Amino acid sequence: MPINVLAGKVAIVTGGAQGIGRAIALRFAKEGAAITIADVQVDKAKKVAEEITRAGGKAIVTNTDVTSKAQVQEMVKKTIDTFGGLHILVNDAGITRRGSFVEMSEKDFDDVMAVNVKGVFLCTQAVLPHMMKQRYGKIVNLASIAGQGMPGIPGSGSCCYSTSKAAVQQLTAIAANEMGEYNINVNAIAPAGTRGAMMRHQRTPEAADAFELVAAKRAVLGRLGEPEDQANLVTFLVSEEASFITASTIRCDGGRPGAG
Repeated sequence: MPINVLAGKVAIVTGGAQGIGRAIALRFAKEGAAITIADVQVDKAKKVAEEITRAGGKAIVTNTDVTSKAQVQEMVKKTIDTFGGLHILVNDAGITRRGSFVEMSEKDFDDVMAVNVKGVFLCTQAVLPHMMKQRYGKIVNLASIAGQGMPGIPGSGSCCYSTSKAAVQQLTAIAANEMGEYNINVNAIAPAGTRGAMMRHQRTPEAADAFELVAAKRAVLGRLGEPEDQANLVTFLVSEEASFITASTIRCDGGRPGAG
């Protein structure tokens, strides 16, 4: 892609304080976009924003719980008031809870669905009026190959996470279908085996190391993905080079075979 493919654009990245979200925010800023980093982990988000501004970019932080409609609407208002517009939304904020189908608590299930599904719905709904008015917008949602079928690793315990990510794919397709006439592209990516906190969540260090080793071996490329691998794909999808791609969920998994 050409250099500075996002020059003049304004983007919101939810969950931008760490992991894939952080990598996306940094890459967007490198490509010339002004960034709102929306996260409940405000201290971490501020460090990302400082990294961007030290490099000459533009970034602000909003303390945003994506399950709160009021906070999401304030996130959008602050972005437009600060930067004068809004062109891109990346719905990266997400959580997981591990446990078997039988043992999963109702609260854990509700928490995952609230952040991973309701959050995508609320954030997308909040930006659409502005994007529809300007007849332009790019939205990318973070799904997962877990939403395309169970990972197939015994003890992975991903029933609520997998269900939430399947729902993200469906929300992506529906939003894209409704927004096509407004020149708004809505896509999702489906990562797998990407190094970061999500893979190590609720695992002992030893178990996490073993899980990462299995994930690397399952990829055709024989390695774990890096957050930057996902950021590269997202950057392409919000660029003009992907203007004819919408309603798609694109896997970025190092060639992992099968549904998961």
